[in-house]
Amino acid sequence: MTRAALLVAALIALVPASARLGDVYRIDPERTSVAFEVTQLGVFPQSGRFGRAHGRIAFDSATEAGSVDLIVDTASVDTGWDLRDRFVRSENMLDAARYPRLEFRSTAMTFADHHLVAVEGALTLRGVTRTVRFEVRNVRCGPLASEGGERCEAEIIGHISRRAFGIDYAYPLVGDEVLLTFAVSAERQRDGVAGR
Repeated sequence: MTRAALLVAALIALVPASARLGDVYRIDPERTSVAFEVTQLGVFPQSGRFGRAHGRIAFDSATEAGSVDLIVDTASVDTGWDLRDRFVRSENMLDAARYPRLEFRSTAMTFADHHLVAVEGALTLRGVTRTVRFEVRNVRCGPLASEGGERCEAEIIGHISRRAFGIDYAYPLVGDEVLLTFAVSAERQRDGVAGR
């Protein structure tokens, strides 16, 4: 399962160093994606993406603290092959019918020279919650000329163990380590409120 476009940690990376106290950013579902990659037979990479994700970021630049909430629709998985998509959604893997959401909620952020470099938090997948840590890369922000607002983007990247979340089908033919890549785009909310 391959890169993508994060989660949940990505959210925080979106926030610029100049963000004002109490800024809130809404994660844009149309511009955000989550990719994944896993190996088959220990050699061949298999990848896909989730097409629907949303959430919010709250950020306090004075204390270099904040929160990130990211929700991914597990039924939106897309590997480029319908038969495989149905298998990944099935109870053998994501069990999307019973567990329709992958959720990330941050608990800590790591800064280096006032730049966000990592985010840690609780990732819930298939009803199991584990603490995870993601790197934050390629943070970039800019004005929205047509709307007078601000948009930030970032990549959040990290590995999880699928077996730690109860997904052990076909192991070791299908590897345990999954690379997640959250490509997050978020827009600052003028009224300080962003819906989930």
